[in-house]
Amino acid sequence: MKGKIELLMKKFTHLLIVISTIGIYIPALGQELSTLNKKNLIKVTGGYGLGVNHISVIGREAAQPALTYNFNANLNVNVAGALSLPFSFAYSSNTVSTAAPNFNITQLTPSYKWAKLYLGNTMMSLSPYTMAGTPFTGAGFELTPKNWKIAGFYGLLKRAQEQQPNSANSAVSYERKGYGLAISHTNQVIGDIGVAFLKAKDDPNSISFIPEATTSTPQDNLAISLDYRRKFLKMFNLQATYAMSVYTRDIRSDINNTSLKPFDNFIDNRTNTTNYNALDLGLSFNIANLGLLFNYKRIDPGFQSLGAYNINNNLESFGLNSNFSLFQGKVNVNTTHQLNQNNIDKTAFKTQYIWNNAINTNINLIPKVNVNLGYNNNTSFSNLQRTLTPFSVQQDSFSVFTLADVYNSSISFQLGAADNPQMVILSGNMVQSKIERGNLELNNLALNNSVSRMVNLSHSFRIKSAELQISNSANYNVNDLDAVSTVNYGISNSLSKSFFKNTINCSLSNTYNMVQANVNSSLVSSNLMASYALKPKVNSTKNILSENHRFGLSFRMTKQFAPEGMPSIAEFLSSLNYSWSF
Repeated sequence: MKGKIELLMKKFTHLLIVISTIGIYIPALGQELSTLNKKNLIKVTGGYGLGVNHISVIGREAAQPALTYNFNANLNVNVAGALSLPFSFAYSSNTVSTAAPNFNITQLTPSYKWAKLYLGNTMMSLSPYTMAGTPFTGAGFELTPKNWKIAGFYGLLKRAQEQQPNSANSAVSYERKGYGLAISHTNQVIGDIGVAFLKAKDDPNSISFIPEATTSTPQDNLAISLDYRRKFLKMFNLQATYAMSVYTRDIRSDINNTSLKPFDNFIDNRTNTTNYNALDLGLSFNIANLGLLFNYKRIDPGFQSLGAYNINNNLESFGLNSNFSLFQGKVNVNTTHQLNQNNIDKTAFKTQYIWNNAINTNINLIPKVNVNLGYNNNTSFSNLQRTLTPFSVQQDSFSVFTLADVYNSSISFQLGAADNPQMVILSGNMVQSKIERGNLELNNLALNNSVSRMVNLSHSFRIKSAELQISNSANYNVNDLDAVSTVNYGISNSLSKSFFKNTINCSLSNTYNMVQANVNSSLVSSNLMASYALKPKVNSTKNILSENHRFGLSFRMTKQFAPEGMPSIAEFLSSLNYSWSF
């Protein structure tokens, strides 16, 4: 039966290839077929750029040559949105690099209305616990008629990789093929129902030599997920996902006589075959100005799917989120409460609990005045049991307790008229953290405490008629780590102006920063930039060669004042560049 299923999927793949070949002669690859025409069949884009940089350093040895230059060019030919042929060339200070396409069609995605094909080196997502965007080489389809979605694929998930010559530690992997199908239906009465499955298997004969030290084994996997969503009583939304993975770590192991019904036709039950489960629940409640969301997730230790490589297993979490508004939406409050834990079967050496609580409030009671207040608490506890034998003693356990409190606030004022808007923002935050390491019973805790406080004041205004924008800011930051305190403060300003309808853009920015610690230092920097661009005009009849040109000039000066007895450092950098694109 398994052989018949795989043969059927191979025939299905061949059918898709035939359909795509016919599509090439329509022609119709990679786009919505109803919009494809002769004008957009072949599209050529590209450009080139030139750049010259000069750097001068006083007070230390320069890390690069004083004069550097570069040239780059690129050309891309796109056929029907499906076949892309990129070329590139780069030259930088006597270094040349080139890249040319290998003329392989990497991906074909022809579509017509609610039907779409995936061909070549592509990727698809059936569900988070089965096939979740893993790249493959093969064929797939996606059909989305009214209230339905049907998707499937067959292809190569991983290529075989032999041990590299003269490298005893190089990784090896087996060839892996797979196929899958997902069907979902939307119904206003019973809700949204979906089912997806993935079958993936390695070929144990795909590599000729198996190193003794390798940990790679040929694997087999059947993953199935069920999804249900429904809205009821106009205020409740239910979401539930259940997934099961039947996973064999090494298909060379002996057959187990126990049946895997009803999956016997898809996967063999071997001595190291294990069933894993995952559950994801969510229930939300929404009325007027109040919303609540409860979520629960549990993923068994060891759960994995050969089509979804980023699943965090051995996890259980509980969450409650809320949001509500007052005074006709002028005050909005959001809260988050989340508890996560691992090692749910208590077989691992490390157990970790993470408890997160957050509240954020936005207040807009006064026109053009906006206030944000926030608090976040993150508590983590990890217990490392160095031995799991019944004879463990207290010295064999080690715990880490972490507590972090984050307070943040800001108030903004909108000033000026519409033609000359201004904005003043005052913000601040404080972060308190505490870390305890060791064994509480033996009173050998190591403590680390830190507090960071920051205040920032900024002001910006714009004169639209003059195409001018100016901004200024000042900041003050204090960091206390145990008995060491560091103070950092500074000011910055910037000015930008455009000329001739944004054809020429100029900007100037300056920064001063002071650090007071065991050793004091300060930094001053200035940046001047100007650019000139020739942009294409609407309905222009000019030749494209006279458009899309850009010239740029920049100059940067940085001066670092060192403590007494140490040399100060000055750096000057100037750049000139030109680019053209089509």
